[in-house]
Order: sequence, then C-alpha cells, then structure tokens
Amino acid sequence: MLACLGCGTPCESERALAPSGAIRHARFVGPDTYLEVASNAAGQLVRANCDGDLLRYDAGLAPRDAIDIEYQLDDEQSVDALVLADDGTLAVLSFELEYIGDIDAKSFTRLDVYDPSGERRWRAVLSTNEITHDYDLQIGPAQVYVAIPNRVIASDRDTGAFLWTQTTDGVAAASIAADPSGVVVATRTQLVAYDTRGAMRWSREPAMLGLAEYDRVATATDGSIAVLGNDGALADGSAQAIAMLDAEGALRWSVPLGERFADRVTSLVTDGDQIVAAGDYGGALGFAPDAPVSPDADGFVATVDAAGVRSVTTTTGAGTQRLYLTSLTADTVLGYATSFDDPTAPHLGLGDLAVDGNGIALLELAR
Repeated sequence: MLACLGCGTPCESERALAPSGAIRHARFVGPDTYLEVASNAAGQLVRANCDGDLLRYDAGLAPRDAIDIEYQLDDEQSVDALVLADDGTLAVLSFELEYIGDIDAKSFTRLDVYDPSGERRWRAVLSTNEITHDYDLQIGPAQVYVAIPNRVIASDRDTGAFLWTQTTDGVAAASIAADPSGVVVATRTQLVAYDTRGAMRWSREPAMLGLAEYDRVATATDGSIAVLGNDGALADGSAQAIAMLDAEGALRWSVPLGERFADRVTSLVTDGDQIVAAGDYGGALGFAPDAPVSPDADGFVATVDAAGVRSVTTTTGAGTQRLYLTSLTADTVLGYATSFDDPTAPHLGLGDLAVDGNGIALLELAR
C-alpha cells in the first residue's frame, strides 16, 4: 500500500501530459507524492492527495471534483486502500493517529463507502489503537470485502452492516477479488471462493498450476479468475506463472512469467480472455529478453493470453520506476507509474513521453 510521505505545503502539483504512442492520456502529480489510486471499467479514476483527501477524474483523466474524508485526529492521516466500482461507488480505508508527546495515544482504521455523487453512505471503524497498513479491499455487487492478516471481513454494501468473516492462513493480508457470486481469496497456500453468506464454494491448491504458492488474484465481470503463483523457492531463479481459471476454479490455461524476485508483479487485471500484469524488474526482464536492461528498477506492463506473452511495455529512466494497474475498459488499461528515489532528480520515460521529478504519472494506455 502506498501512503503520502514527506509532503510540504503546497503538498503537490499536477499537470496534464501530452498523449504519446500507446498512451491515451496521462497526468503527472508531484513532488514526493506516494498515492493510493483506483479506477473502474468506465474509465473513471480516484486518487488520494497529500492532504489525505480524494480527487476524482472522469474518463480521459479529466479532473472532476474532490471528496473530504473528514478525519477526527490531527497528527497523522493517510489513505491505505481505494476501490472504485463500475457504478461509481467508492470504498476507502483510511488511518489516523493522535500523539501525546512521543506516545501513540489513539488511532483509527476506518472503512468509508461513498455513493456515486460523493456523499458518504456509511462509515465503520475496523480497528482502534492498532497500527497496520496491510489490507486488501474489494467491492462486490452486494458486499464490501476487506482482507487483513488472517481474516476476510464482509459488510453490506448499502448499509455497512457486518455480515460474515472467515479466517485465512498467513501473517500478511490475502489478495482478494470480488466476483458475481461472492469473493475469491488467494492466500499463500490456497485459492478459495466464498459466496455472499461466507460459505466456501470451492478451493484450489497451487499444485493445480504446478506451483507451490499463490501471490495475487483478479477477476473479470464474467467470473473468470486470473491468478499469479510461484514455485516457492526463496533464492534467485524462483519461477512464477500466470493462469486463467473459469468461475468454478477449473484451470483454462497457464503461462510462465519470468522469475518471482527479478520480475516482480505488483498488480493484475483481466477481462476473462487476457490478463494484463504490471510490476518492476532489475537487470533483464526474464520473460521479455528484448526489453531494455534496467540499471535500477524499471516498470513493465505485459499482456498475456493462452498463447503466451503477447506484448510488453516498459518504463525507463533514472531512479526507481514501477507500474501498477487498476482497471480495464473496453480498449484501454488504467493505472499509474511511480518515479522516485534518485539522488538528484528522477526521470520517467514511457514511449516518447518523458517527465522529470518525484511523483506519479496517472496513465490511460491503449490495449
């Protein structure tokens, strides 16, 4: 999860970038801006700004309006997770902290759900006096799902009423994805589908893919499931693969996708036919040997189908560049690229688009 670090006043600036090649629209936000971003299949996007509030964009990354989260504590505020449903419903996990001297006196982690107009529908406190930023968040047709370490929680999307919880394995939050029937949960050792009552529909072990562990999961509107896994090795050379399953968890196809540690996948999106993955790599990109060699950490977007890796787009530049995906539309993929950590000034290159400085580039890329 990304949170704002080192923000001053004014905390950020924003400028539109000219389209470039496969880039339909882009906006750069900086300086020193580490943000949570979400988007939907309608091309709408929302991000948190350095003040801990929310900015919304219409299709084409056109600025729309802002939402004030209305925090209660003053010393520390952040947005830890965002999800934007296709109808414009927005779920937000936020954290706030109050100090007395050097002591953490009080803290909240809250879940807010806003309707498409930007009015808050409901608010629930998930934890108090517990500092953790390890969450995954999803919106389904009728429920909102939150994954925290060892647990998945479901609440009613309209009212916020608690509905059910299930325990999960592992000390980290599971990767979760809503589907038409409920939620799919990927822990390290199991892929599990739950219905809207919290009852298990099915489960699959990673051995189904010839692997040892799951890493990430995403779903399509038809219920198809994209999953990323690895062979469990902890050394360089640990293999990973990406796979498409049907709505009942049956394997449709699986494709190797480089090495777990060298070709790090940050996010997945899928339409049920293709899987689009994004992340970062150092040195050579294992599944695309023709990609530029990265001296630090550069980002990639890879489109994969049953025949293998169809296309790869990479970022370049000084400093650390990473790519994250947030949604697919009919003909674009939305996400963002980070650019930071260079001793002088980071430089982000994507196609013939170039931008200097610490920050992020909001992106709408042609598929």
